[in-house]
Amino acid sequence: MKDHDKTKKQLIEELKAQRKQLAQIQELEIKQRRVEEALCLSEEQFRTICENAPVMIDAFDLNGRCIFANREMEKRLGWTREQIVACDDPLTLFYPDPEVRANVIETLKKADGVFREYSVRAKDGSARIQQWANFRLPNGTFISVGYDVTEQKEVERVLQAASASKLFDSEARFSAVLDNAGEAIVSIDNSQRIILFNKGAEKTFGYSADEIKGKPFDLLIPLRFQESQRRLVGEFSGSEKESNYITARREIIGRRKNGTEFPADASVSKLEMGDKSIVTVILSDITERKRSEQSLRDALDEVKRLKNRLIAENLYLQEEIKLHSNFEEIISKDTQFKKVLYKIEQVAATRSTVLILGETGTGKELIARAIHNLSPRKTRPLVKVNCSALSSTLIQSELFGHEKGAFTGAITQNIGRFELADGGTLFLDEIGDLPLDLQSKLLRVLQEGEFERVGGGQPIKVDVRLIAATHRDLASAVERGNFRSDLYYRLNVFPISLPSLRERKGDIPLLVQHFVKKYSVLIGKKIDEIPQEAMDVLRIYPWPGNIRELENVIERAVIISKGPVLRLGETMDLLRQRGISDTNPVSLAAAERKHILLALEVSGWKIEGQQGAAVRLDINPNTLRSRMKKLGIKKP
Repeated sequence: MKDHDKTKKQLIEELKAQRKQLAQIQELEIKQRRVEEALCLSEEQFRTICENAPVMIDAFDLNGRCIFANREMEKRLGWTREQIVACDDPLTLFYPDPEVRANVIETLKKADGVFREYSVRAKDGSARIQQWANFRLPNGTFISVGYDVTEQKEVERVLQAASASKLFDSEARFSAVLDNAGEAIVSIDNSQRIILFNKGAEKTFGYSADEIKGKPFDLLIPLRFQESQRRLVGEFSGSEKESNYITARREIIGRRKNGTEFPADASVSKLEMGDKSIVTVILSDITERKRSEQSLRDALDEVKRLKNRLIAENLYLQEEIKLHSNFEEIISKDTQFKKVLYKIEQVAATRSTVLILGETGTGKELIARAIHNLSPRKTRPLVKVNCSALSSTLIQSELFGHEKGAFTGAITQNIGRFELADGGTLFLDEIGDLPLDLQSKLLRVLQEGEFERVGGGQPIKVDVRLIAATHRDLASAVERGNFRSDLYYRLNVFPISLPSLRERKGDIPLLVQHFVKKYSVLIGKKIDEIPQEAMDVLRIYPWPGNIRELENVIERAVIISKGPVLRLGETMDLLRQRGISDTNPVSLAAAERKHILLALEVSGWKIEGQQGAAVRLDINPNTLRSRMKKLGIKKP
């Protein structure tokens, strides 16, 4: 009775603990949804800011395709946003010169926020001089911000050309040329007094030319900046350079007549006119530009903050959520994979045969272990056999064992895997590679629960639960006669299909974190930071080797990392190149040729036989030879 009460009390405590855990999980999920909603709002706000900004803004993905262009882009360059986005290589529209385009692409990848000057082609064929800077979003998208400085450059060109041809022989002619220019232009003499104040300057500063001429240049500069900006102008006034025209670009602070201040992009030039040195300042009010830059940076920082927070909460949530506390080794938050976990729960308690289908490296053995650990057989062993790793002469002995003297070299009796798994679970990996003659023997064990050792005549009874796995299409193999139909139907009682890693890319951050932690402990390192750029590259790579390939990449990265930050090294460039190239579709013939070559190389150019390329490709050897001839594939 006491034992009964104790058991009852334990069950109550466990139930309370489970309820508490469920409440924590629900609370975390609510928080996660709120972060996701805030992230959506933040991303929408960021897009709105970009759309209405008074500067040019476009966005490119990792493949170099334009995915966004704002209204200012249309206004400045003439192409509609639809035309820009629809173009396969939009950079060719703006930069017809291949060398310039290559330089732009390299600059785009740096995403360092540094403004660089380019000659950009507009739709009407004219060249626009523009300054561009690139930034990177957390999802890998590149954002470019651009300003048009064509008018400023034109004034500078006129000044330089006029200086070279001695056009300005008087201040009157100098004033006549520059007075109607669209940009704000202020010229000063050797004593730093204003001698030219054009209409653009009147509009920018609020002074009329009559009231400002003859006044010191300091009047246009806030007091706290006067010394530094006066020194800048003074350097040009007293320059001893041989050239009669020199120029430099600076960012300065201006002061209007009403006392308000504004940032300005200033081109400062020195021009020799007879015995006079005239310093000309061409100004552009960049208040709106600065405001847009700050809004973009604030919005970008908020998107990054929410993105990182969401990743962190996903990782934490994954640590907390363990489906019925039975899937500690399985790392996933993917919807498809949750269906797999549900199927595992459904079938684990039964003794039904399970067929796990999925590409190489998707974790079929892990699923088999989970089924076993949830079953009543978990106290007995899970015995594993890889059918593709053994020759046809050895696999029968491996599965069923052999008697002493059964064949040359059989000097002792050998217990097979079926006997070892008695009362437990036998996992046959890559069962699609099992030879036909052994398929009938396996069918007998499944039907009758007994077998004979090689060289023996005594039936051996076993109680084994079978889990099989393969990356092959067994239904197609049955049609071709490479796999017994009766065995296939016996195995296919409860199929579980595993999604590839490229179908569950949302799990990549979780898996990366898991493998970093795992190998940091094994290798004896402390790595607690994964750069966003590295994570972006890992997400876009197609992972043909699935989770196994990802694990190998992370293990290598942990080995070569010297500090607390994970470094992918040379692997990063290889993954990035493959990730970008694999997102560009190729012809079916090219894809087929590539796939056949890979199978031939793996098989050592062996076409027929158990380890031949035809078996790997699940096609008839004669069909393979025909395809090789058509595609021009020859053994090197």
